[in-house]
Amino acid sequence: MKYHYRLVLCTTIAVFLAAAAASWPARAHHGADAVITRSQSAPLAATAETAAGTIDELVVDNRVTGTTTRYTLLRRDDGLVVSLHGAGSEGLFKGTRIVATGRRAGDTLQVESLGVTSGPSPQAAIQATASEQVQGTLLLAHADDFENDRSEFKMVVRGDDERATELRLGIMPDVLRSGMRVVAYGTLGADRLSLETNRVEVLALGTAPTSKIQSFGVQSLTTNKVLVLLVKFTDNVEPFTSAAVQQVMVTNPGSVANYYNEVSFGQEQLNITVTPSWLQSGIAPPATCDYSTIGSKADAAYAAAFPADKTVYQNRFYVFSHLNACSWAGLSRGVLAGVAAVGLAAGLSAACDDGSAAMPTTNTRGKRMW
Repeated sequence: MKYHYRLVLCTTIAVFLAAAAASWPARAHHGADAVITRSQSAPLAATAETAAGTIDELVVDNRVTGTTTRYTLLRRDDGLVVSLHGAGSEGLFKGTRIVATGRRAGDTLQVESLGVTSGPSPQAAIQATASEQVQGTLLLAHADDFENDRSEFKMVVRGDDERATELRLGIMPDVLRSGMRVVAYGTLGADRLSLETNRVEVLALGTAPTSKIQSFGVQSLTTNKVLVLLVKFTDNVEPFTSAAVQQVMVTNPGSVANYYNEVSFGQEQLNITVTPSWLQSGIAPPATCDYSTIGSKADAAYAAAFPADKTVYQNRFYVFSHLNACSWAGLSRGVLAGVAAVGLAAGLSAACDDGSAAMPTTNTRGKRMW
């Protein structure tokens, strides 16, 4: 793997995500919520495509509104997952093998024709498949993989124990939104950090975010207190010095703090504290991308090292050495609730949280920063 060893924390990604979220259609949901939408608003492809695969389904049962939404999914043989609409595709049973032709708009395939090659009986298809469940608050996360030039949104459930479980949904359902209280059902992955999800129950709608970027009126001055935690494993790898991170975050002309000051016309100030040295997590470099545990260990190490610090930080950034198990270079969540994002280049990964929970995410590798 070739990495450019640089650190770019929490800049354009935060603005892009918040601005994009403000423009996503709310589709009859309540208030100016952070709505997680399908790409139904994406333009329809000019040319048709044909794909073979197996029918799957995702059911969202909203206990608050009393509505149930079923998404018919095609798990294509090439690994992609799309939601199907049209040509009777919505009535297909789970487990049916088909060949479908249509035009794609984002993660939705507008089906023009389809053929069933094999399929289970309706009784077999309707059988329950959920074996395990996670309960907590639904969050929208964004991961950047600079090495492979790609990024993606993820749905994450943050449990009451602050542990994050990624929901593998295949699509972004338009009836879910960040902040909802949910129970997700499915099968846990081998790493126990993700859930192959086939059903989501909504228990509470949650609260609307307070992102100032969602409106263009004059805003009052806001100062967010930010803590950057440098956390290392028992291998004691320290990719950057605290002083170097301080420069990128605060003192460089193009620092994160100066960036937010500029693009907000002075209305968004960051009061940033970087740990003076790398905190020892007490764990070996994990074989899985268990960023919840890394974040919890970092918080515990900081509390032990600085017991007198009772500051309430609105945002926390977690920076740690490169882990092959983490496919991203940077991961952020809570970006719709104020200034909470971490922009990282391939040299350093970082994680960011909106202050509501420990959000660990940083994958750093490198000897220098640009």
